[in-house]
Amino acid sequence: MEYEIKKNIPIASRIKEKPKYPFSKMEIGDCFDVPLKEIKPYKLRQEVYAYAYRKKIKLLTRTLPEENVVRIWRIL
Repeated sequence: MEYEIKKNIPIASRIKEKPKYPFSKMEIGDCFDVPLKEIKPYKLRQEVYAYAYRKKIKLLTRTLPEENVVRIWRIL
């Protein structure tokens, strides 16, 4: 099989859509709520801690069933 070499084609962006959560806009001490009906708490925690690990920041999650939300804080 022979491959065609293409020239002067811009590199495609990795980001296909805008971020789902506002992590990049958060400062230390900020928090936001995600309604429990949107996502399972364990799935949300996986996304949050994977993002925090990649960006080398500290995020903390707490499930608050009385308010029916998962609250996410930036702590460092």
